[in-house]
Amino acid sequence: MTFARTLFAVLLSATLLAAFPATASAQSDFHIFIGTATHDGQAPPVGTEITAYDGTRAIGTALVQAGGQFALQTSQAHGTIVFRIGLVEAAETFPSWRSGGRTTGFVLTFTTPADPTLGRQGATGARGPAGPAGPAGTEGPQGPAGDAGPAGPAGPRGEAGPPGPSGPQGPAGAQGPKGDPGEPGPEGPRGQRGLAGAAGPSGEDGADGEDGRDGRDGVDATGGGTLALVAMIVSVVAVILAVAMPFVLRRDGGGGSPPSQAGQ
Repeated sequence: MTFARTLFAVLLSATLLAAFPATASAQSDFHIFIGTATHDGQAPPVGTEITAYDGTRAIGTALVQAGGQFALQTSQAHGTIVFRIGLVEAAETFPSWRSGGRTTGFVLTFTTPADPTLGRQGATGARGPAGPAGPAGTEGPQGPAGDAGPAGPAGPRGEAGPPGPSGPQGPAGAQGPKGDPGEPGPEGPRGQRGLAGAAGPSGEDGADGEDGRDGRDGVDATGGGTLALVAMIVSVVAVILAVAMPFVLRRDGGGGSPPSQAGQ
């Protein structure tokens, strides 16, 4: 199958180079027809000529390849294009020639008429000179994407980005076990002396003390005892005078003020 496609591509290229007669070699506008042909239900023999006509003017010729395939390049046409193998005309025509046109999948059906007056197709004439190269075909659709290649080596590490914002505070964890007590700290400074507290209640009377020692013996009454008695009498008199003196002075003064008030 691959060999047949390759052979068809080679033959198609050769046909495109040799498709035009010498009368069309100077023209630059083309419309190409690519397809298959049948003659009386069979593929025409390889090398059979298919000719396109604009009225009575031949505008292109192609040679049939294996399987009836052909590629027919035509010069400018002003009317409906008809296709012939010898004197047999195809059932299909083409009404709208256009410059740079490309028609693919084009099928030509040739049927020999029953008229006995028609002679047999004559022998194929000599091949004409190669025509000019045709224009490049239109770009085909994009093929499917190929398989992904192996991953390349890792690139150098980029610079570190700026730190992101702090996240929300998480929930408090479970309380850990109680740690060992620490060493006692140094003694703090001594505080100021506080105020004196209120006096407490009087205590109970103490127990009676022991009896004192006996005094010394007194002196004789004939001596020191007399002096003591005199002194006692003088003291009593002085007290009496001190008490009675204000009353005596008040009477003498006729009811006047006491000496302390008169002196004021």
